[in-house]
Amino acid sequence: MSDLKTKPNKNRSITKLIAEVGNDRRRRDAQMVYDLMKKITGEKGVIWGESIVGFGTYTYKRSTGKKYEWFAVGFSPRKSALVIYSVPCTKDFKKLVAQLGNVRSSVSCIYITDFEKVDAKVLEKIIKNSFGAQ
Repeated sequence: MSDLKTKPNKNRSITKLIAEVGNDRRRRDAQMVYDLMKKITGEKGVIWGESIVGFGTYTYKRSTGKKYEWFAVGFSPRKSALVIYSVPCTKDFKKLVAQLGNVRSSVSCIYITDFEKVDAKVLEKIIKNSFGAQ
């Protein structure tokens, strides 16, 4: 069903991924988001590719008609920001992102440079909405 490059990677450990984050604050933030997503989803998470932690799965269809499996919600501790991935068109996504605090966003991603400046309750709603959309 999928010819995406980013797929579940059973050879990679979430604990190791987080431990390898070079920036102390980003590593702490990644651990906090991981714990939050585990709590909300009731799942342990799966590494997708080399550096994305995903929870749940859903099938989406591109304009070409091809169907793909993807995770419902996830994160990646990138060098420049902690990236939160959401299902595209998640309920109230734009409205909730506007309430998060000092973040950047795209269609379904949120870029957090300082987790302490984010409204955690709003982030919880975004995670719940995205995971519930699967």
